[in-house]
Amino acid sequence: MNLSLKKRFRIITPFLRFFETESASGIILIIVTLFALLIANSPLYPHYHHFFETPIKFSYDNFEIKNTTHHWINDGLMTIFFLLVGLEIKREIAYGELSSIKKSLVPVVAAVGGMIVPSLIFTYFNIGLPTIKGWAIPTATDIAFSLGILSLMGRRAPYALKVFLATLAIVDDLLAIIVIAVFYTATINLNALVLSSIFTGILAFFSLLKIRNILPYIIVGFFLWLFLLQSGVHSTLTGVIIAFLLPIKSRINYEQFYNKSLGIVNSLKKITESTESTKEIEYQYKSSIQSLEQICEAVQSPSERLEHSIQNWVAFFIVPIFAFANSGLVINTETLTQLGNPVSLGIILGLLVGKPLGIISFSYAMQFLGLGKISKDIHFQQFLGMGFLCGIGFTVAIFVSELAYKTSPEYIDNAKAAILLGSTLATLVGIIIFRITPKPKRAS
Repeated sequence: MNLSLKKRFRIITPFLRFFETESASGIILIIVTLFALLIANSPLYPHYHHFFETPIKFSYDNFEIKNTTHHWINDGLMTIFFLLVGLEIKREIAYGELSSIKKSLVPVVAAVGGMIVPSLIFTYFNIGLPTIKGWAIPTATDIAFSLGILSLMGRRAPYALKVFLATLAIVDDLLAIIVIAVFYTATINLNALVLSSIFTGILAFFSLLKIRNILPYIIVGFFLWLFLLQSGVHSTLTGVIIAFLLPIKSRINYEQFYNKSLGIVNSLKKITESTESTKEIEYQYKSSIQSLEQICEAVQSPSERLEHSIQNWVAFFIVPIFAFANSGLVINTETLTQLGNPVSLGIILGLLVGKPLGIISFSYAMQFLGLGKISKDIHFQQFLGMGFLCGIGFTVAIFVSELAYKTSPEYIDNAKAAILLGSTLATLVGIIIFRITPKPKRAS
């Protein structure tokens, strides 16, 4: 199999699948968010609030964990979200846009710029105030929302721009994971942390032995999550740890897969032409299909298999549930008057101004210095529109606000209102820029 075909197998197909899934998920997220806002500002709000604040308890012998439905979604289901994020990052590092410095340098630096400038804007408004711990809120880009809106731009958004945004957003998620791990860790429970380290060591041992069955990783990962939940380190990091310790190499390469599967297909052709009894033909068919299944499994690494199996669940179930549980903001006079305080100004301007400014300035600085290059297929107007779409902070921004103001819940609703407004304004500006961008002519 030639090199270009290998690249298509490894890079383009996973990216297209990723892009299509995230785009569709972004559209669903918009609907779910609007639905949550509608319920929160209707007579149904008490039922909505009661459901997500209902405590759920798990106990065994002397061990007990008790949390609200809202917290189980944020600490439990979002672990699977970060597992998928970790798998996507790992795949891109191994085979995709992050596999070479030359290809990844500009979007990586752009993601760093998209974190630095918004955090500086937030810090400017909140320095010296207790609200300063929310500095990371406007630094996040929501992959699903941004790719979802970009997909609606049709031919105004070239393929190279979609690849750039996907790469930037994945790096952005990686930076968000690091920020959560380093800056939003609560008081440490040493006993639980030691037990977490032991289970992390077991996962590393599995990886060292190249165990390809996913089940042992999931079982040990559950106990790791359980003790991280008690340790003070945020439990969603379990997903990232599992993702980076799962083997990513396949048992056979693509050329071996091609040759073996072709052999099975040829044998099936011979079976069809044979004059043996119907039962014997049926047995040989089943045997060949089982062999083909084994080869398909062997050519996929455990990381790829797990990513494919949870991608739709995360995109169409977990993230929408998170959005529904966290977007139910009561909009009243008090909410609107609070939009002028330091937290709101820092978040709104961080998303609306800081994100595009950081991404665009750092990207073009790299090109000016000759350290990287933006694709010739991307015009400045399109790049500017993409920069504003990166100001859609939603999912991860809300998640970080919950962590940042965990001990100061009075700021959480304020932060969420600012995230929704900042993300909405960034979306509208991005769409307007794309709409006034001329459509490229169709190829004849």
